[in-house]
Amino acid sequence: MAASVRARFDQATWSARQEAIDAWWDIVANWMRQLPGGSSQRRLADLQVYQDGMPVDAPVGQIVNQLASGGSRNHKLLVEIAGLGATIEGTEAPELLVRELEMVKAASERLGRDPRAEQRARGLLEQRDRFIGERIGSTLRAGGRGVLLIGVAHKIDTFLPPDVSVCRPVKPMSTQFLRQAG
Repeated sequence: MAASVRARFDQATWSARQEAIDAWWDIVANWMRQLPGGSSQRRLADLQVYQDGMPVDAPVGQIVNQLASGGSRNHKLLVEIAGLGATIEGTEAPELLVRELEMVKAASERLGRDPRAEQRARGLLEQRDRFIGERIGSTLRAGGRGVLLIGVAHKIDTFLPPDVSVCRPVKPMSTQFLRQAG
């Protein structure tokens, strides 16, 4: 599937795209390294990190380590901040991720646009956003803070509980959450 995505771009466009992604991850990594916390090695022990595409009830640490060892900048950063005490949370409903994978595979095999498939994809994205918002609401500790690393197409704000405030220190693909104490 990755090869079919790569085939849609000429070399210059692909290189520019990769440079932009790398620059964005540099910004995210620098921001996360500067998050306030204690001075100990576990200074981020109060931080919960929610990762786009990370299924709940899965061996999160194993998945993160495997993807990091495969070269994923995103997952290398997760390994780094977990080493500082952050908790990496399962974030998404596995059945919704499987449905999305099936839709992406079908789209990559299809020639041309299919408005019905696009509508189904938007509906599935909303279902995923709803689940992610509910997951954050049910797992973010009172008075705690969390970071969501997620693709730009997601819109989860409306699915978060009212006691969770949102700020976007790095736009457009990460969101920090703070839950009111008590």
